[in-house]
Amino acid sequence: MSILSIQACSDKGLERHANEDMLSIKGELVRDSSLNRVQAIDDSGVYYYLVADGMGGHEKGEFASEYTLKHISRNIDSMIDFENDFNAVSQWISRDLNKMSHDEGQTRPMGNTLSGIVWHKGKVWIVNVGDSRTYRLRSGLLKQLTVDQDLNHKYGTDIGEQGLALYNAIGGDCEGVVEVEDFTGKILDGDTILICSDGLTDMVDDGEIERIMVNEDDNCAEALVNKANNNGGKDNISVIVITIYDNECFPEELLEIKDSPEASLSIPSVEGKSLANNDTLMRRLGRAVGKIINTIKK
Repeated sequence: MSILSIQACSDKGLERHANEDMLSIKGELVRDSSLNRVQAIDDSGVYYYLVADGMGGHEKGEFASEYTLKHISRNIDSMIDFENDFNAVSQWISRDLNKMSHDEGQTRPMGNTLSGIVWHKGKVWIVNVGDSRTYRLRSGLLKQLTVDQDLNHKYGTDIGEQGLALYNAIGGDCEGVVEVEDFTGKILDGDTILICSDGLTDMVDDGEIERIMVNEDDNCAEALVNKANNNGGKDNISVIVITIYDNECFPEELLEIKDSPEASLSIPSVEGKSLANNDTLMRRLGRAVGKIINTIKK
């Protein structure tokens, strides 16, 4: 059994009039706010953490991102063949959004990106459509796990600002085909997962994101959002940070979360269990190595 320490933060940024991003923390929707959660996971359950970015400049992008996440939540528990079933749901949502857009006469149909991680009945999946991203931090090194679905990546060359246009999304006159990749065995205790909209990655480069994640434990999500705003905050900024612990090495100080009215706790008792084991030591060593690497980069 593993335990997840989850931070989430969503902000409209400095230039947008509204926030079209939406986060799903196991079905709990987050926009224009932040939260912390602790969640025990086992092989029989379903746990999902997703970012949906309403397509910039498209009408009703905020509706699309919320609509998508709500319908995924209604269907995800009953999925059997996860890859095919998840895509069937996402493509149905895409058709529905496209139909609503056409019926309302929208000049640019509403839609959204989607990226995140799902623990589904003993397997781990990364899902992605559009240019929101999922990363993994391990031993102080950040790695992007998803590929942006924009024209630059489709054609394998930088064609300038035009290349940032998406060729795939949920809604937005697209089919809504989601890249679903099996990461079972590739996500380990001690890893930290970052899921974010492009409002973060357009404002903060990967090296700075890595540095913040290595050095910020308790307020990592808010620190990333603040950095994006400090750098201009040109878009909505949404971030989920998930640190994965083995049950036996869960930090006792995080149990204080249960005393917060804004947080929930769903873990077995770990009182009296030693933190001095290999998983904890490796995680701390990884952060120390990351700090050294970031110092050298400077």
